Amino acid sequence: MSFKDCWKIRDWSAGSKNTKPDALSRQFTPSLELSTIETVFPSQCLVAAIVLDIEEKDREALVLSMYPLIACSYLLSCPEVLEWGHNSKLSCHPGGACTLYLIQQRFWWANMNEDVPQFVAACDNCIRNKSPNLPPRRPPQTSSCPPQSHIALDFITGLLVSEGNSCIMTVVDRFSKATHFVPLTQLPFAR
Repeated sequence: MSFKDCWKIRDWSAGSKNTKPDALSRQFTPSLELSTIETVFPSQCLVAAIVLDIEEKDREALVLSMYPLIACSYLLSCPEVLEWGHNSKLSCHPGGACTLYLIQQRFWWANMNEDVPQFVAACDNCIRNKSPNLPPRRPPQTSSCPPQSHIALDFITGLLVSEGNSCIMTVVDRFSKATHFVPLTQLPFAR
C-alpha cells in the first residue's frame, strides 16, 4: 500500500464527530461541596514540624542584622552549631562530609573546614559505634611441618678472596625463612 492510498483511507472529517469525553479523560475539577477537609491519618497520628532552638536563634540573628552571616557569630557559638549539625535528631551522627554539608547550608565561619572534621573525629559516640572497614582477622595458620625440617642449601662462588674465603654456603629454613651464611675457602666435594 502506498502513501497515497493511506491518505485516501484516513477519514479527515473525524474532528466533526468529536463527542463528549468520557469520565477518565476529563480533567478533575473539585466540587465546591467539599467544605470540610478530610485527612488520611487521624488527628492523633499527625506529626508537626519540629523547630529546634538553634533555628530560632538563627531567625533572631537574621532579623537583627543586615548581614546574617556576621550576626550568627554573635548569637550562636561554633560548638552549638557543630552540636546541632552532628548530634541532633535531624542529622544523627552522619560523618564529617555530611555534617559539613548540613552546616554549610545555614552557617559560615572562617575555619569551618578544619573545625567540623576535628569535632567529628572527637565525637565519643561516633568513635564507639564506628564499624571497621576491614574484614575480620583470622588467627594465624599453623604449619604441619616443624621448624628446620625443610632446609635449602646453595653456594655463592666466583667471589674475590677475603680472609682466605672465596665462596659462601647459604642455609635457608623454608618454614621460618631464617638464613645462615657460612664462609668457605673452596667448594666442598663429596668423597
